[in-house]
Amino acid sequence: MKDDFWDRVFARAERKEAIKAKIRADVKAKVDKQRAGIQTATALWNSAVQANLDSGMSRPKAVQTANRENPGLRYRFVQEANTKH
Repeated sequence: MKDDFWDRVFARAERKEAIKAKIRADVKAKVDKQRAGIQTATALWNSAVQANLDSGMSRPKAVQTANRENPGLRYRFVQEANTKH
């Protein structure tokens, strides 16, 4: 009789753990999906500069134009670069 009781207790604990594991997996999948869509300031800055270079601008002019067209992005780019080191 005692064995039957403990079997039920352990079975219930395993079911609860399986539910928790599924919830954790679902949350992790959602977070990973959201993170995949986020672009860093570095990526945004580099793509803005590259778009200007592709249009035929010189590098200094491309940087200047990217800075003018994307207010605050250069600051975020520099902050991000400084915090990574």
